[in-house]
Amino acid sequence: MKRILYLLAALLVMLPCVAGAQVMQDVFDRYSTDKGCTYVQLESRMMRMMRDRATEKGDTKLAELLAGIRSIQILVMNEGDAERLRLDADELLAPRFKPVSTIAEQGQTTCCYIRRSTLTDRSEFVLFTCGERETVLLDIYGHFDLNDVTRLASIRPQNRR
Repeated sequence: MKRILYLLAALLVMLPCVAGAQVMQDVFDRYSTDKGCTYVQLESRMMRMMRDRATEKGDTKLAELLAGIRSIQILVMNEGDAERLRLDADELLAPRFKPVSTIAEQGQTTCCYIRRSTLTDRSEFVLFTCGERETVLLDIYGHFDLNDVTRLASIRPQNRR
């Protein structure tokens, strides 16, 4: 009986970790090594480095945003079964995420979704675009305000001369 109680206690302790995990990770794991796919993953160390750079430049808002982000994952499918990727993503997105916006233009559909964990302070933002030109899945995971996510677009590589 004690073993069962210890096991239940251990499961309850682990529940917030499991519930707060990235939902879309299965899709990235499944497609990241496929031929015709490009996969990029930026982990917390890279976020710290980018945060430090933003702080050096005096952009405290961007630095605060980057401090809360645990990871950013990007999957670009240049060739392959884009319809299968869409179905796999939809299967995970529909029951767990709330749609934020949908834009359809020139044969491309871009949908944004958000999921806030009820057990942790983390959120997951997903942008999924598919169509004739490209298929892209972007996932941002961590503690952030959805309104601030657009600040990430201000990060641009600099040409070194």
